[in-house]
Amino acid sequence: MSEPRPTYDELRSSHRWALPPRLNLGVEIADRQPAQAPAIVVTDGREISRTVSFGELSESSDRLANVLSAAGAVPGDRVAIVLSQRPETAIAPSL
Repeated sequence: MSEPRPTYDELRSSHRWALPPRLNLGVEIADRQPAQAPAIVVTDGREISRTVSFGELSESSDRLANVLSAAGAVPGDRVAIVLSQRPETAIAPSL
């Protein structure tokens, strides 16, 4: 007879993230990928209208970080960025 499977609530309450104290999502998501490799493909379900590379994501993230820094934001600050579902939305978590 097998042991009973844990419930969702049991799994959720026992889960622990195994992350380093400092994690840069921009590096993990974009910078460690080949710059020319496609990261995002924009489509209406019938045809591709745009492809965004990992290099473009990294460059856009750097530009946004520079703008925020010029506005007074420093590492560790929390900044809310509200965008609709579009490729530019992917640059915000990279800061």
